[in-house]
Amino acid sequence: MHPCLQISEILTLICFEVYGSGDRKDKSDALSLVKTCRTFKEPALEVLWSRLGSILPLLMLLPGDLWTITRAPASGREKRPTFIFKRYPESADWLLFDKFATYVRVIGEFVAKWTMEPPQTVIDLEVYHLLEGRQNLLPNSQTVIFDSHVPYGRLYISARTRALEVLIHSEHFDSGMNICSLFGYASSAACFITHLSVGISGRRLGFGSGAILTDMENSLSRLICELRNLEVLKVASQLRLTHEAVGHILSLPNLRALNFSVPILQAMKDEIDISGYSRLLELRLHCNELGAPCFPELITSLNPFRLEEIKFTATNGRMSASDFHAVHAALRQKCSHEALKSIELSLTNSIHENTAQHTSSFEVLEPLLSFHNLTWISITGVSFNDLTDSDVERLAVSWPSLQYLNLDSHTGPLQLDSSRSLTALLSFATHCQQLKRLKLQIHAKYDGDYPRDLEGHSQIQLGAIDAASSPIDDPNFVASFLRKLFPKLMIVQSSTSDRQMTHKWGIVNDFLRNTLNTMTI
Repeated sequence: MHPCLQISEILTLICFEVYGSGDRKDKSDALSLVKTCRTFKEPALEVLWSRLGSILPLLMLLPGDLWTITRAPASGREKRPTFIFKRYPESADWLLFDKFATYVRVIGEFVAKWTMEPPQTVIDLEVYHLLEGRQNLLPNSQTVIFDSHVPYGRLYISARTRALEVLIHSEHFDSGMNICSLFGYASSAACFITHLSVGISGRRLGFGSGAILTDMENSLSRLICELRNLEVLKVASQLRLTHEAVGHILSLPNLRALNFSVPILQAMKDEIDISGYSRLLELRLHCNELGAPCFPELITSLNPFRLEEIKFTATNGRMSASDFHAVHAALRQKCSHEALKSIELSLTNSIHENTAQHTSSFEVLEPLLSFHNLTWISITGVSFNDLTDSDVERLAVSWPSLQYLNLDSHTGPLQLDSSRSLTALLSFATHCQQLKRLKLQIHAKYDGDYPRDLEGHSQIQLGAIDAASSPIDDPNFVASFLRKLFPKLMIVQSSTSDRQMTHKWGIVNDFLRNTLNTMTI
């Protein structure tokens, strides 16, 4: 055996590479490594069991005469397959369970986080009650993701747990007390937790009791007050934190990422002095139509800092062009032009009609041109249909490090007389060599000769274009144009309802797929 294979870190890297995205074929390949030789067995097992959607796979390692899966009634009216114990487990029954439990690093990883669909097989509550009697159930768990499909999340927290995620829909009203218990139990591991994420969707009173909701808010606030080494905090839900919890958040020395909803944003703005933040690198704010005006005020209130990523989402929010200018002015005033690398502004509704007719979309984007190190830009809910080829060229010149650009108008198909054509893509090929994904509507036409100086020489990494409902003239010319300009382009996504346009874009994609491996990259 090669000496390199005697290094455990190399073996683990090989196994993770084989495991890949975790689909069925990759699992089979990783399982083959387990059976290859003793050298690969342990690293491969560690990779295979490192992430579990629930505790069920471990429970199925118990002796077969101990458990069964039956169609017994689960919570609610529906009968679902349910894992139950047929007898009381003895100490010897847990040997295999305990061995494989040491491999688990993430619990809840593969669960669909916001889905309302129940898991196919549920675990009987009596099983969880028995598990509560066991100490240190998952001794090496590092990330615990708690949702309605992974109840009793407190059972999985260990001394090694660093990240805790709580993702619940309020329709699961019976989860409220479990969440309070989880927050309470997590306080015992608070000195170790560095990442905390809480997301609760649905109606505010969906838990069936306002008292339960208040208990959840208080238990979460108490947990946060116990955290000393927190680096990332996300509370994107309808929960409100106490004044003490908000004050503690703002005193954390290592906090580098905040993700807040509007109630907490209001508390920060109105009750706490937030002018002292200097370590913050990532700020994400989720607001409704009432909280949107707070955003530029909050940014303006901060001392200058090295913000690298900022995201603002306003549900049902309307911002005028002047509101956007206020946001950009605050960013220019407080953020380092060299440090800011990612910006995402998302509105579910477009700029107010009364101001949109007097303001071009380029005027909305122009204040961002001074941030030359931006790599990720996503601005949605604004009509960009009036952007011209020359406007796009100015954007491309200003953002040479761009890797992702999304200018999604949500305003229907681009008009055939649009002054934004394939020439706009030439600007990205010329100035944004690191661009990997682009979402922008264009009129897929070109009125000049293809520039020979770029043909076959572009090193751009662009792999996917989302053209939304872009119109297209000659699909054969467009396909050849895109292939010559973007050697690594794999697909152009189109969402037009026009069948003729859909067929034309299909011709383009067929050509791109058939020629991808023939290009010199």
